[in-house]
Amino acid sequence: MFKDSYNYVKVKNGKVNQFTIRPVREEDINQVAIARIAQENENGNGATKEYIEEYKKGVLNLLNTNRLIGAGAFLGDNIVSIAFFNLISFGNDRRIPYLCGVWTNPTYRQNGLAMQVNKKLMQGVLERREELADKGLLTIEGSEAALRMYEKLGYKSVNGEMTFLGDVKDSGENVESYTLHIDENCDELFFLKNGQKRMKVSYSNEQFFPHPSNIDGKMTRITSIHPLQNDMSVNEFTKYMQEFFRSHRFCKLNMQELLAKEDGIGRIFGLPSNDSLGMVSAFNQMNFEGINGNILHIKPSNNVMEKDMVPDLDLLQSEYLDIEK
Repeated sequence: MFKDSYNYVKVKNGKVNQFTIRPVREEDINQVAIARIAQENENGNGATKEYIEEYKKGVLNLLNTNRLIGAGAFLGDNIVSIAFFNLISFGNDRRIPYLCGVWTNPTYRQNGLAMQVNKKLMQGVLERREELADKGLLTIEGSEAALRMYEKLGYKSVNGEMTFLGDVKDSGENVESYTLHIDENCDELFFLKNGQKRMKVSYSNEQFFPHPSNIDGKMTRITSIHPLQNDMSVNEFTKYMQEFFRSHRFCKLNMQELLAKEDGIGRIFGLPSNDSLGMVSAFNQMNFEGINGNILHIKPSNNVMEKDMVPDLDLLQSEYLDIEK
């Protein structure tokens, strides 16, 4: 059994600090909010009162429904480093741990706190391993040093990941659509033309926290794109995707996973269904008009700010039984 908390002593520049590494609990919510404000201000997003209230509601709801695992480094009662695993669903029975909300107070960086917090967080996953999917996921949003840290923690890069981030303008065209609800985390959106179903997009929330500049703009994982008719053109496909992105601001998809589920996408672009590189190029060349008139693209997640990785849970299970080192 893993210890609930432990002390981590760090001596730096002749000063001794004793941090407590432990799970984040409901009673920590005000400290969590303070950390979030500092994080978003540092990111340049800002944090309005409305945003923070929505963020606190989201965190408490996820904690109360066992869909969030949090860990932090505390100096006294103050959180100085924090990270979460959001337990997401892609319509499967077992949830997938998605790493998010990672932050360390600048004053206490270079003390190894992020490593300690992430190890403690992973212990929380390993304690619940039987009820979770046998993989996790993170999107690196930091420096090369952060990438190296997660590699040391046992994460490996994921191939085929693509990202779309933007605020898309309404195309002005008449696109009929309706949503069928599957469960609390996974939906299917059907696009129609003259009453005929033309395409289906399955998707799930990858992160339930709001974004400071768009409180309703959740991070979305597209799990499948399924053309329902053989005569769909690239222009029609692009129009449907623009409509989807208009209401799902930040989207992720894995091209290799999409092609494994569906061979009809290749037919639209005149490519073999197994040509993942050609499909990545085709998706990358689709143009979407932003609300400011700028051109937006789906693009491969191939830099450190968008790198997707998964942890080797079998390796971690044997190594994380004692982490106070």
